[in-house]
Amino acid sequence: MGTLNMCVMQIERSHLKIMAIVLFTLALALSASTGAAALNQIDTSEQSPSQLHFTVVGSAEVNPMDGNQSGRALYDFGRVNRGKTLPIQHIFVLRNDNKTSLTLTGLKTSCGCTHGEVLPAVGGKDVVIAPGEQVRVLVSTDPQRVRLGSTINAVLVMVKEQAAPAAFLEMKGVMSTGVSFVPTTLDFGNFSRGAEPSLPLIALVDGDLGAMLPNFHLRSTNSDIVVGEPVMGGAESGRQKVSYLIKISPHAGTGLLTGTLSMPGPNSFEPLATVLIRGNVKDDGTPHKIDTVK
Repeated sequence: MGTLNMCVMQIERSHLKIMAIVLFTLALALSASTGAAALNQIDTSEQSPSQLHFTVVGSAEVNPMDGNQSGRALYDFGRVNRGKTLPIQHIFVLRNDNKTSLTLTGLKTSCGCTHGEVLPAVGGKDVVIAPGEQVRVLVSTDPQRVRLGSTINAVLVMVKEQAAPAAFLEMKGVMSTGVSFVPTTLDFGNFSRGAEPSLPLIALVDGDLGAMLPNFHLRSTNSDIVVGEPVMGGAESGRQKVSYLIKISPHAGTGLLTGTLSMPGPNSFEPLATVLIRGNVKDDGTPHKIDTVK
């Protein structure tokens, strides 16, 4: 009898375990189904609308980028001398090809050397551009605040109720000093104190930049490096040739002599070109003059 009761109890426990497993499986399936439905509902409700953008009206000077699907355009201003005092400017024409009006709220720039302005000036007010209408944006770059070499700067056109820019206007080019020295280093070698050695130096200046430099004088970082008066020569490949005679003062102290000569540009933050000067002053009591470089 006792054995029979134990068998019955074991069977009942087995049935309870099976029922618990079945109920747990059903609960998981129901939860997964509900969660998937909720996830699908969230994905659908949170889908963002397409970003609105301007169409950059093409011209021979402007290159629309990305098939103009993102309102991006590039203006290549080519090679410009760093000494140029006037800003580099271009007017981009934007058209609203959307079905709704776009409210232009502001212009952002990639750096302090570039500035954007809506034309005509609106005094900081928002500008509403209806479908089919156009707006002009003047982009200016200050060449004296742009680093040398290849450069690219941008103006971002911002519109109301959209974080992404509606247009991305880029200015690209190469900033050149417009000046080069020949040679780039003047090495006086070893010479005796009081010998007053001299070497020639030539500066080649781009034609349009030459008109902005009134005297072509050079700056020296060492008072013992004496620069002669500039002598104007003929043009070589469109560049003005300017010759100098560089001397070492007879009062230069013994030992290693170093310094630089530079040509300043008009209102420039840094020199247009620099040449390194070096030599070694010896006090051997036998002054002599070294050969000049032809």
